[in-house]
Amino acid sequence: MTSDLDFTPAEDEFLIARTFAAPRRLVFQAWTDPQKMAQWWGPHAIVNFLCKMDVRTGGAWRIDMLAPDGAVYPAKGIYREVVAPERLVFTTDCSEHPAEWHDLVNPNRGNGELNPAGEMVSLVTFDEHDGGTTLAIRTRFETPAIRDAMLAMGMTRGWAQSLERLDMLLAADREVVTDRVIDAPRDVVFRAFSEPRHLAQWWGPAGFTNTFHEFDLRPGGHWRFVMHGPDGADYENRSVFDEIVRPERIVFRHLHPPEHPFQMTILFIEQGDRTRLIWRMRHETAEKSAAVRAFVAPANEQNFDRLEVELAKMTTSAH
Repeated sequence: MTSDLDFTPAEDEFLIARTFAAPRRLVFQAWTDPQKMAQWWGPHAIVNFLCKMDVRTGGAWRIDMLAPDGAVYPAKGIYREVVAPERLVFTTDCSEHPAEWHDLVNPNRGNGELNPAGEMVSLVTFDEHDGGTTLAIRTRFETPAIRDAMLAMGMTRGWAQSLERLDMLLAADREVVTDRVIDAPRDVVFRAFSEPRHLAQWWGPAGFTNTFHEFDLRPGGHWRFVMHGPDGADYENRSVFDEIVRPERIVFRHLHPPEHPFQMTILFIEQGDRTRLIWRMRHETAEKSAAVRAFVAPANEQNFDRLEVELAKMTTSAH
């Protein structure tokens, strides 16, 4: 594989790119520090319990990923090229993945093959501009058929979630994160947000009520409402939705009041009959995030408490 990236993948390649609001040295560090790598590698539900990296030409790496169902997916490889902080080239060997995974990738495998998926080779480039970094990942497979099988298994989605986790890591000082496992199925938790009659019952800290004027849950749609505080004060709120992926994620920008702008990403992660709910409230600067953290963190926990009460009502009414 060459180190040139022309953004036109060949028939045996996969390409994905994303721009981060972080300097190149920090993005490169997140790819070469095993403690940081373990925090973002893999889709949202993955936990990396082993991450070893010898980041030099000829050095080896290994990551053992734990899936929600308890299955372990080890991945390992060799660094073929390391040019800090510009690019990495490395191989990926998934031969220790469960047999079921290999059957999906190559249903015709046989003859005692150790790695029926073949060796994957990835080129990662880090392009810095205007204080940000565009990261591009180009992976080449042994055959187009293997590439197509990996795409059918959700490779694009998996990498997109990995890069989203990386983005969250890089923006940690600008975010207030609230994370809780909710004792309700994901589709029900998503419905508690997506249906205004339920959302109005639990949105906001303890003691607040809501009057909704507009709730258009689609990209570009607006959400306008007034929160009524327990002291009788009214708080006008306006937001616009940027991304809706049912029942997995909702992203919106809070625009009013203008002195408190932020982007909210809500993740609904399925864990059997329960749901891991993650709120990531991202502010423009670390200073703005720090200024509201003391208030926002407990307020979000109260929000989650109220959500659980509403979910209990929804479950009761369903029966």
